[in-house]
Amino acid sequence: MNRLNRLGRRAWVFVSSKQFFIFILTLAALQGIWYAVSFTPWVNDESKHFRTTQIFTEQLSPYVSDQPREWDDAGQVIRGGSYLFYYLYSWPLRAVENITDDTRLQLIMLRLSMIVLFIAALVIYRRALLLVKGLSPGLVHIALGVFVLTPAAGLLAGMYNYDNLALLLFAVAMYCSLRIVTQPKPRADLLLALLITGAFMVVIKWSSVALMMPLILSVIGFEVYRHRKKYGSRLAASFGNLRRVWQVTFVVGLLVGTALVVERPIQIY
Repeated sequence: MNRLNRLGRRAWVFVSSKQFFIFILTLAALQGIWYAVSFTPWVNDESKHFRTTQIFTEQLSPYVSDQPREWDDAGQVIRGGSYLFYYLYSWPLRAVENITDDTRLQLIMLRLSMIVLFIAALVIYRRALLLVKGLSPGLVHIALGVFVLTPAAGLLAGMYNYDNLALLLFAVAMYCSLRIVTQPKPRADLLLALLITGAFMVVIKWSSVALMMPLILSVIGFEVYRHRKKYGSRLAASFGNLRRVWQVTFVVGLLVGTALVVERPIQIY
């Protein structure tokens, strides 16, 4: 019995270690690479994502004023609510197009970039979950390991779609949210980072508003309840304590993010 207890403790120590988390990341990467190089020509709606990205390689601006008939296979491009993902990834695709005109190889390169986003998301989710009181590293690692082993997660990492970038941005949003609610005083920098992340996530994948709005409203509601009438003044004081460069950065980021959301998803939907 004592021997079993010692083995159990050693196993738990290993599961709680960074080495085990690195093993999870390695497993996720290998699994994603296998999917990325194995499936041809397309998985699920990859053809639409790839075709829309190709369209944005034909111009410098993210805004399309006129949609030719040959673009109709990509759906509505002019007023697409998730256009920012395609525009951002049109630049890596432009670089790959200069190397090869093989569409399959171009798709594989974009798929590999999705694995990087997926791995980065796991790292940030781990940091976020460790902020939750009562969640030990072992429990967090087990949860992430189970997630990685699900068929949907493995396929997601090796596919070219906006879900991987949305997964990363939501991880950032979760981290900011948990940092906010676990701090004794209001943090203007974290709240602004949350709002900016949410705005950009919506124009990466517009349907993610169903995730971001409840999260943002819950955090703000919790903070208002916790600090009562002093919340506004404390938040303003926190913003005033930031260095000027960060104040300007956050304000500009919030204005740009708000403008993007108003210009596209709000006007459409």
